[in-house]
Amino acid sequence: MDEPARTRRRLPSAERLAALIEGAATAFAEDGFGVTTRELARRMGVTQALLYKHFSSKDALIDAVLERRFLAERSGPNPGLLDGSGPLEDRIAAFYTDFVNRATRENLRLFLRASLDGINLPVRYRSRLDQRYLLPMLGALRREAGLPDLESLQVASEERELAVMLHGALVFTLIRRDVYRVAFPVSHPDIVALQARVYAVGAVAEMRRLHAERAG
Repeated sequence: MDEPARTRRRLPSAERLAALIEGAATAFAEDGFGVTTRELARRMGVTQALLYKHFSSKDALIDAVLERRFLAERSGPNPGLLDGSGPLEDRIAAFYTDFVNRATRENLRLFLRASLDGINLPVRYRSRLDQRYLLPMLGALRREAGLPDLESLQVASEERELAVMLHGALVFTLIRRDVYRVAFPVSHPDIVALQARVYAVGAVAEMRRLHAERAG
């Protein structure tokens, strides 16, 4: 008797949608956002018609990929950063060690590919970057410096740049780890702790200087 033909298991709609988004994310990370929907469908073993059944356009698929990989709600910032308990450098290290630990090579490649292909995530989703990383850091720095909290005094552009400096340094650490494949002489938490120690002292002093200049 002939062996019955194998049939592909039909996934529930939510699982199918997630599988399409993840498949597209992998393709975009490998070859950029210029990959066509025809090629995406071929790689995932589906039809273009199925892609367009779930996504009205390629741009809609790209938005879904970015939302799932970078923008979906996660737990809020480590409350220890904001509560003032323990040295500031330790709180910063804990905050960004979590950031480094959650980052994956594929997500980093996706982030860089997006920038190279004209999708500027930090600009496009600036408010989410601010809420998750930059404003919590600025709140902690102001508290450490004995300055008004963020609700009492609007954040100046120079202050935001101060927070971007550390965030950018940690992103470059990820690039060294996942793109350059650098063999670090110490563990990743130790590298984050080193950056936090150097940053904390200078950032608090600069925060005080900025506010003194602003008041004068």
